[in-house]
Amino acid sequence: MNRSDGIPITYAPDRVEVGRVFRIAFNVPADQVPLSLTVPDGIELIDRSSPERAGESLFYLRARRERRGARIRVDGRSAGAEVWVDCLGRPGILERREQGTIRLPRRWPVWEELDELKSSRTIWRREDLERALSWGRRHPESVSRQRENAERWLAKPDDFLWKLLPETQFSRDHFVNLKVGCPLHGDAIFRHGGYYPWSVDVEGMPYKVRCPVGGEWYPSNDLAADDFTSGAYPDDGHGCVQGAVKWNFVPVYQNARGYHFTGGVRTLADAYLQTGDAALLHKLRVMLLRIADEWGYLSGKLED
Repeated sequence: MNRSDGIPITYAPDRVEVGRVFRIAFNVPADQVPLSLTVPDGIELIDRSSPERAGESLFYLRARRERRGARIRVDGRSAGAEVWVDCLGRPGILERREQGTIRLPRRWPVWEELDELKSSRTIWRREDLERALSWGRRHPESVSRQRENAERWLAKPDDFLWKLLPETQFSRDHFVNLKVGCPLHGDAIFRHGGYYPWSVDVEGMPYKVRCPVGGEWYPSNDLAADDFTSGAYPDDGHGCVQGAVKWNFVPVYQNARGYHFTGGVRTLADAYLQTGDAALLHKLRVMLLRIADEWGYLSGKLED
């Protein structure tokens, strides 16, 4: 059970999956800085907000092995707080449990036994596939274009495709900020694409968005390198907050990354239907399995 001994706990998960970054947050009184952290074996501190700053204090951690009831403690000058977290593998995340009135995992039908193995096709019939292949043989020019579009996905290694799907512990959003615009160029950015002026390079600049006016990239930190706090405009995956203003840099990138991934699935599927190439089917299997894997995690994590 979490306990506050003078330092309020503003956010803490009750369970986390081994290998994923998680955060805990405290509201630190001015007379309690600097704040120190104590973690048990198997949990490592990845990053933290400034220990000298009063108010919201954030810690970013990762569990390296399974451990139930891991005790994490923070201490100020005379006050402290304790957070207890279950660090679990996937089977633990998918254990049946109740969180308030919600039954987890959220897999339909909830808490009923179900054979998840399909025994036959449920959408495409054999004659549908044969018809698509026959159409492809009669239209080689179209097949050539489809194949060309699929080649860039076919060239990506399986482990790269597996990591390309955006993880759900970070937020997603359509808009960075519809009122303020850019931190440096304000609402001038809305002359470049209306509500969607920001550009992304999903694979080349992970967790970044680019201002169309000055060409600078946000946020200032490098989330891909486990940097959650550096620079003037950091975004820890849930938005960059400064006073009453919030910019959703990483959430907008995450949204674009999701569309990029599912676009790859559609491209490979279209090419496979017209060619029957087993290599395309293999990449599709990797990407669809990755989607199912992340959905599995999400079904057992109410907070994400």
